[in-house]
Amino acid sequence: MTHPIDRKIITTEAVRGILRDAGAPPIVYIDDGHPDPYGALREDLESIRSLYFTGLELRAPQCRQEVARILAAATDLRSLISLEIGGEKPTPPFFHALNIRHHGFLRHLNSFIADLEGDTSPALVRQLDVFRGVSAFENVIRMLADRWRHYFDMEPTYTITVDTFVGDKAQIGGEVRSGGFVDFAERALAVMGICKSDGTPYSRRAISAALTKVKR
Repeated sequence: MTHPIDRKIITTEAVRGILRDAGAPPIVYIDDGHPDPYGALREDLESIRSLYFTGLELRAPQCRQEVARILAAATDLRSLISLEIGGEKPTPPFFHALNIRHHGFLRHLNSFIADLEGDTSPALVRQLDVFRGVSAFENVIRMLADRWRHYFDMEPTYTITVDTFVGDKAQIGGEVRSGGFVDFAERALAVMGICKSDGTPYSRRAISAALTKVKR
């Protein structure tokens, strides 16, 4: 479900369900420009999901190489057309047939190049933490933690309890991660369709470990 057309729309009712099932505290933040806090959180989750899948694409070497190749070709084409329209130097016969319509084409080409550059802009790369040792999943947890602080005015935390012992030694498999944020993130990830590459959901252990890492 990596293509936008395959992603289910996150509804306000789904957001209410996330908070209800997670036992989240009441929302304390109200934006005057968006009086429905559930609607505002829905939009945030949609944005986080979009950034997650964009981050996956930007992290793929073949994607970066393809974008660079297309950007270089588009830039060369823009230079060639600009020179012909401006009459700055002779070009192959084909371009002598260009007419005023190609000014409009040049505008579209400029827009296309700007979009390509925007997809790998330093600001976006920084926002997604690409190349900074943070995975796309960990970055989602970072953004969810930020929204948790924003809407509930409390730090995202978790607790660890142990329910399995051998003698007096706790067993790793018996650790249970709990807490309001872990509950919230677990359900939000499910609604956003964000899971591991094999299609299984991220564990509460993975969520809490990611939270620990991004809070450092």
